[in-house]
Amino acid sequence: MATKKAVSTKKGAEPVKAPQSSNGKNIFKWIVGITLLLVLAAVAWFAFANWKGNDDGKPEFDSSELSINLRDVQMSDFDRYSDILIDYCMPWRANERTDKSGFSDAVSFPFATQPNANGEYDLNALYEELREEIMRNPCMADMVIQALIDIKLSDGKTLGEINPWMGEFLTKMNAAMALPDTEANRNDRGNDYWLTHKLGEDGKIISRVTREYREYAAMTVTLLDYLTKQGIKSWESTRNWHLLPITDPQLVRTSEANYQEKLPAFILSYIRKDCVAEFTIGFNMKDKRIEIFTPRNPDSCTPDTPKKDNPPKKEDPPKKEDPPKEEIPKKNPPKVKPDGDDNFKGKDNNTGNPGSPNVDQPPIQGPAINPGADGGSEYKPPVNNGGGDTYVPPNPKIDPPAKKPEDSKPPVVVTPNEPPVSTDNGGF
Repeated sequence: MATKKAVSTKKGAEPVKAPQSSNGKNIFKWIVGITLLLVLAAVAWFAFANWKGNDDGKPEFDSSELSINLRDVQMSDFDRYSDILIDYCMPWRANERTDKSGFSDAVSFPFATQPNANGEYDLNALYEELREEIMRNPCMADMVIQALIDIKLSDGKTLGEINPWMGEFLTKMNAAMALPDTEANRNDRGNDYWLTHKLGEDGKIISRVTREYREYAAMTVTLLDYLTKQGIKSWESTRNWHLLPITDPQLVRTSEANYQEKLPAFILSYIRKDCVAEFTIGFNMKDKRIEIFTPRNPDSCTPDTPKKDNPPKKEDPPKKEDPPKEEIPKKNPPKVKPDGDDNFKGKDNNTGNPGSPNVDQPPIQGPAINPGADGGSEYKPPVNNGGGDTYVPPNPKIDPPAKKPEDSKPPVVVTPNEPPVSTDNGGF
């Protein structure tokens, strides 16, 4: 018979716990820590890949600056260029093209603009010549778009990504080049996709570029308009395009060469505001082939970047102007007329100078002096008829001082800025 194991019932006895390992907790902590590190590393990598900052904390380059759309192009600005085809790429111009350029795989004719007596070129004239040929020669626009579409910018995007119309043009060109040579495709095959042909009065065929082509060409030229002309340089190219011998005019098209050269080229670069060349291209002076070069910063340039040491000062807020004080007109003090001087006008209240003669009143006639019997002077005072207040001063040499009447009142003396004091008490 099985016996039951006795269980202790003593007070205070605690059940024995099985020992637990700490390895599980440590492993959990390690997993959490590694996960957090991976998350932080991913966030940091994403921030670095999408935000390249310069010393000022701003993006180095915004590729949207080179995004060209048809709505941005004023087609009326390109109407000055003829729509008649420039056929420098065509097979029937091969002999002349080779003689002028000096090599067999030339794309076009040399630039017609010639240097001056000092060997300097008019860069604007060169660029205008290039613009016109792109507007009138599908072979040229196709070559330029082939070269530009893959140029990578410092923010990681390509010119083709921010200008989708480049891919559209090449897609249409590739499809036209792939069409079979049939009667049905006669007007749409190869270069004829961008051309119309008409027989002229002289029996010669006149070829014109279509409106659709001119729109693509105008966007291509507008993109080049943003580049800086850096002159004529003999730099070695990293990529360049040439024209292989092709006898079918519909299939004439440039392709990338498998060699590089360093003949003089008309250099164009996209120069940022901080004087850094984003990319550099050029057009060979002998045949206008496009070339790509290692970007080179301009020889002379003044970057326009804010200085860290001297941050712009904050302008003080405009001070509040006190309301204009109301001017209280000054009262001129009464003038004291000295005895015997009717011409006195008082002192000038501003300067304190003696006043000028009283010109408002007529001159006062002095006493009449008539010769006496003894040859002296006889004084005859003027007659006062009581109608005026003319005061005649006494002549001390002739008349004795007059006695003051007992009932006469003393004279009133008036001082400036004080009201006159009357000596008449009015009976009080």
